[in-house]
Amino acid sequence: MPGDGFCLEYFRDMSFKPPATDLSTPTGCPVHSRPALELDAASVVFGSGERAVTALSPTTLKMESGDFLALVGPSGCGKSTILKLVSNLLHPTSGLVLVGGKEAKAKALRIGMAFQNPTTLPWLTIEQNVMMPLKIVAPFKQSFRQDRKGAFRDRVHALLEQVGLKGFANHCPWQLSGGCCNVPTCAGR
Repeated sequence: MPGDGFCLEYFRDMSFKPPATDLSTPTGCPVHSRPALELDAASVVFGSGERAVTALSPTTLKMESGDFLALVGPSGCGKSTILKLVSNLLHPTSGLVLVGGKEAKAKALRIGMAFQNPTTLPWLTIEQNVMMPLKIVAPFKQSFRQDRKGAFRDRVHALLEQVGLKGFANHCPWQLSGGCCNVPTCAGR
């Protein structure tokens, strides 16, 4: 049944050692930080009544800064739904999604996400695909026209070089391999 049966494999990054106390306070009192990510009985249901489809049953989890989490499970169990909740592409039907102690929908998030299928626009070049968020998302869209052939293009080319696609800026997505098509979707995020 969709929404059931995923496994959370939780690993703590042993190289990350958060400070036990805040040394900037005179008393050195222990710091109780908020989790970096928290789902509190978050669920997602599409539709209603007999046509309702549960994409994610109520799920609770907490991640501290420096933690590594792998979502593992069969197709349709809610892994991508959790990622979409955290990145604010979906809102929970019930429960809460907190990022840095604030509701995900109330906080401006900078999250890159590689979707299961490439989300590049086939009629645009790789450069244009990576630039798309700069064209449509505030605060970048205000200066897009003046910066698209200068600072923004330089930034895109540097990002493409960083992810191994130097020299492919003027290619279309259909000219790249399937794996390479996902790279531009997260290069500019």
